[in-house]
Amino acid sequence: MRALLLTTLCAACGFQPGGASSADDAGLHDSAGRDGAIDAVRDATLPANCFGTGFTVVCPAVLPTTPLNITVTTSILTDTGSSACALLSPPNDAVCVIAGSTVNISSFLSAKGQRPLVVLSLGTLDVPGEIDVNSLKNAPGAGYTGVGCTGTAPTVTGGGGYGGSFGSNGGNGGATVPPGGIAGDAFVPTALRGGCPGGAGKDSSAFVGLGGGAVALLAVGSISVLGTINASGTFGGAAIVDHSGGNGGGTGGMIALDGTSITVGANTEIFANGGGGGGGESSGGLAGTNGKNPTKTNTGGQGGAGGGSSGGNGGAGATLNDATRDPVDAERGDDASSTGGQGGGGGGFGVIKVLKAALPSATDLLRFSPRPS
Repeated sequence: MRALLLTTLCAACGFQPGGASSADDAGLHDSAGRDGAIDAVRDATLPANCFGTGFTVVCPAVLPTTPLNITVTTSILTDTGSSACALLSPPNDAVCVIAGSTVNISSFLSAKGQRPLVVLSLGTLDVPGEIDVNSLKNAPGAGYTGVGCTGTAPTVTGGGGYGGSFGSNGGNGGATVPPGGIAGDAFVPTALRGGCPGGAGKDSSAFVGLGGGAVALLAVGSISVLGTINASGTFGGAAIVDHSGGNGGGTGGMIALDGTSITVGANTEIFANGGGGGGGESSGGLAGTNGKNPTKTNTGGQGGAGGGSSGGNGGAGATLNDATRDPVDAERGDDASSTGGQGGGGGGFGVIKVLKAALPSATDLLRFSPRPS
């Protein structure tokens, strides 16, 4: 796993939270021409300092006049009061905004914390590098809360935990329910938000998969993603108590792309996949293995192996099929034998939204998991 160097967004990367500079902004000067270009694509019903469509509208207190160029590995904390987040007017504590007259993310940008991340450009927004708002064990992605998520816990010893449901249903905990956990229903979000957690296996004290975080890219001009955006959920932990069920994986989070056009490349990866469910414990106390985290559009979280011959395998998280590039829903956990614990279910897909721009071509849609809407 790539090590993150904790840095601060500052003048070195072209961003000053809540402030502005008098420098020109890569061709969009402080002039009538610049203002006209912005006004031409701004929703006429919004105040002059506000940008966005549908899920996310943000209003910087001071419009940025310098580019935001992220050229080194950077980590952002999105909690309320974070110095990395721009001041907004009117105040909006629901999101953390970073902004520039143009934006280019050529390195690795990670965002963790309570609020979703919004990247705002008053011109073009280019991502040849990587944006990660995915969740990791003990490090929830930006905007993950687990609020509004459903699922039914297992009722009998040995029951596996359900996989989280968000953009699609998670997998049940085991094939026989009850006693396994039952995944909740998928739902359509009404605001930018993170994904949903998996459920715990019966009598398990292992790690429960977290839903992925959330990020919105807002651009007055075009958006180009030639690199990676990852908003995936985490794995569910293996059962660690005799004859107990594995835990469910978390869902992917949410990615919103709001610009005049969306361009992707042959190596683009934009994904919000589900984490794999954990394996069940055997009747003789043999531990299973944890599920896996998603790593690409077509590499969802694999389910963990069950312990011995009686522990059930965990279900895989939702992802794209490697060969056909078709969406593959989350898998349920396995029962294995009646004396072992069931596997946890895999986490479902997150949500990807394309706003304002036309959807990419059929070929370009193969770079997204799940398919955007």
